[in-house]
Amino acid sequence: MAGASPEIVRAVAAATAGDAPPYGNDPFTDSARRKLSEIFERDVDIFPVSTGTAANCLALATLTPPWGSVLCHPDSHINNDECGAPKFFTNGAKLVGGQGDDSKIDPGALHQAARRRAGDVHSVQPSVLSISQATESGSVYSLDEIRRLGSIARDAGLRVHMDGGRFANALDHLGATPAEMTWKAGIDVLSFGALSSSSFGPNASRTAAAGFPGCAAKRSRCWLLRAEAGREPHDRALRDLVGELSMLSTEFRSQWAVHDVRIRHDGSKRLWHPQIGDLELTYQSLDLPMSNRTVYGLTIYTAEPGSTSEERLKLLGSLAATQPAHPTSQPR
Repeated sequence: MAGASPEIVRAVAAATAGDAPPYGNDPFTDSARRKLSEIFERDVDIFPVSTGTAANCLALATLTPPWGSVLCHPDSHINNDECGAPKFFTNGAKLVGGQGDDSKIDPGALHQAARRRAGDVHSVQPSVLSISQATESGSVYSLDEIRRLGSIARDAGLRVHMDGGRFANALDHLGATPAEMTWKAGIDVLSFGALSSSSFGPNASRTAAAGFPGCAAKRSRCWLLRAEAGREPHDRALRDLVGELSMLSTEFRSQWAVHDVRIRHDGSKRLWHPQIGDLELTYQSLDLPMSNRTVYGLTIYTAEPGSTSEERLKLLGSLAATQPAHPTSQPR
């Protein structure tokens, strides 16, 4: 293993002088954010952490619900080398292996895994695709391969995470730009490895995708805290946490003032109906947390205009209109 770059050692030593505010409000994090935004050709947000495992697991935790699954190759670092950390930080999400040669997920295998048991309440729901670039065996996804996998994932309503422990090596091999290999190819979150690039801590978990702005995960966490505060108004520890976050972060303070406790999800699902067969539908789901931990949900399904699914939905509506209502059973 190579030692740390002398330039990085000198920069770290120089940064130890003086004081700086914590929690990402220091000038060094701000400088790194601006530099990475320039390199990746769009505004990004960064979250420096100490290790690659922390970067991967915290990134996945922002994308995956506890009842979700992360689709990854069996050779991936999150599957082989991070013990139970992915499941711990995601509060229970499951890692599901997707086969493929040279430690790369096969598009056909991903297409099947992304739809396996979707909508089944007895199974974890496919939520995230995670790929390694370069992979643990040294192979590299081409830009076309990344775009194809990203397209399959998006069609199934999945987010896409890239483990970039060897990100610079893959860039050099492909002769591509960071933007071309990430958000322009459909990547939502990148774990950007510094430890593997002649540095020593930290790594960074960096959001990178259009439609998934850097503060989206933080906003959702704020909404969840607001909902929890409504359920537990006398929880002193929760009040203290909100107070501390409000003092430390102007962004959190502004989001907290919005009083938004709605939890919205969207995506696409493939469903099967016994009368009309397969349906490819998009959905929008709105959860409204109420008192006593009760949650009311509203979900709207729609089909693409002119699609086969739309025709089948119209047929289902016609069938429902012509069928007689079931008689109400009388109590015995």
